[in-house]
Amino acid sequence: MVAAATATRDLPGVDGAVPAAQVHAAALAGLSDLPGLVVRDHTAVPD
Repeated sequence: MVAAATATRDLPGVDGAVPAAQVHAAALAGLSDLPGLVVRDHTAVPD
């Protein structure tokens, strides 16, 4: 997954809105914990 090619938005939370940057970081962290690879941008994708 190329992190720079993904996006999100603020999402409603129990105590108010969760900022998009926080949602993005948490989603990518969850994906990288699975058998997958998360890289910052396309230059880090192996051929």
